Amino acid sequence: MREASKPGASWVAARRPFAYVFVVLDRIRIDPAVCEGRPTIRGLRITVAFVLKLIGAGDDADDIVQEHPELEKKDVSQATKYGAWLERISS
Repeated sequence: MREASKPGASWVAARRPFAYVFVVLDRIRIDPAVCEGRPTIRGLRITVAFVLKLIGAGDDADDIVQEHPELEKKDVSQATKYGAWLERISS
């Protein structure tokens, strides 16, 4: 784990493995004026839930980007990270 190699951080990382884990979600937007305030990708009218449903149906990032050219692979990646983050905080 990279975080554990930081000076003075090894004991924290060893006891609390998520202490230095930060997820950047700079492509996820929540705007009440877009899609009724649902989380969207870069403010486009494509919701995170829609992307997650496509992944759940068996599509991979390449399929999604090919089918929706306004999206990038990084958008799909962040949608999955956002979904995982939501699950983590709601548990």
